[in-house]
Amino acid sequence: ITIGIFFASFEGLESIHHGIFSVNFIMSILPGLILIGIGITSRSYPKVASVIMTVLTIALVSFILMKKNASGITAVIVGVPLFTASLGLWRGSKKNSDDQVE
Repeated sequence: ITIGIFFASFEGLESIHHGIFSVNFIMSILPGLILIGIGITSRSYPKVASVIMTVLTIALVSFILMKKNASGITAVIVGVPLFTASLGLWRGSKKNSDDQVE
């Protein structure tokens, strides 16, 4: 959720000169809003959210690398935590595991 908020904030600030209700502004913050939505719904469906987050991480890193003024380090800073979070969602918590022996 936090990465989605940061991404939407920074991309929104970059394109706010077009206006808050412009298509350019909305399309700039849309990936961040999608990440926020996945973070909220991941509590109910963690495996589905993990697959969606992995696909969106690949798309987001590609989007960052296609920007003219973005560097590879930006893609790493955004991509690694998202991919780690998707792996954590896929694995699940140990408290809810059926394999745990009491």
